Amino acid sequence: MLGCQLTQSKYFAFWKIMWAYVSPLVLFLVCLFSWINFKSLMLNDYVFPVWSNIVGNLLSLSTLSGAVIWSIFSVMKTVIIEKKPFKSLFVPDMGWKPLKKEHCILVNELHEKEFRQKLNEGITNQVFTFK
Repeated sequence: MLGCQLTQSKYFAFWKIMWAYVSPLVLFLVCLFSWINFKSLMLNDYVFPVWSNIVGNLLSLSTLSGAVIWSIFSVMKTVIIEKKPFKSLFVPDMGWKPLKKEHCILVNELHEKEFRQKLNEGITNQVFTFK
């Protein structure tokens, strides 16, 4: 459970930037450059058939396909179907809650002020009750 002391520190901001922007960008670039510089597989003088290269490329594509498909699905569901602003995709779901009662109380105290501020700014239109 993340408390105010941790989430408001400079270390939290560093990791948030790393996970949200730097890591996906690096992973995308590594895949892109490996596909651009692709050469047919060889073992000594034997050149592997084209179908084996295609299977290998499909396996590497499958690692990214889940994230890409889920991102497209989330954008379409939120923006087109639910008619929410695109910016709401980057706001945590305030309906989430921990299983233990004492942790629910801590989460409510931690997020109440932030949620009310975002609600006033029109960033989210989710209903969240504080109990």
